[in-house]
Amino acid sequence: MSRVALFGGSFNRRMSRTQLVALYILETQPVDELWFVPTYAHPVRQPLASYEHRVAMCELAIAALGPRARVSRAEEELALRPGFVSSRTLDLVEHIAAQGHELRLVIVRYILHETQKWYAGATSSQGRR
Repeated sequence: MSRVALFGGSFNRRMSRTQLVALYILETQPVDELWFVPTYAHPVRQPLASYEHRVAMCELAIAALGPRARVSRAEEELALRPGFVSSRTLDLVEHIAAQGHELRLVIVRYILHETQKWYAGATSSQGRR
């Protein structure tokens, strides 16, 4: 079972701070891989650049981080399911955990105040490290 740090986000802007956070996680945390997971359809924010553009930005960002960093299209996989409305962290975590990975969420400070708005926010933080 691989230990994966999930770094989700809109990735709709410059990536330099994102790269620094990712490097810090890879160098200091007990994870095997770090996955950038671009949001497919953001549930609460302004319009996004195209999904393909944001995936490409993530690919450029991970190039300098080495083989332990990758871009996941898991949100796109979830968007193909019937009834999809917008991206939800809990859905993503359950989807990837079902593949046999041990997960860690990377949550940057500026988003912490929004976690209570997340779908099943209390459920997604209970019992997970």
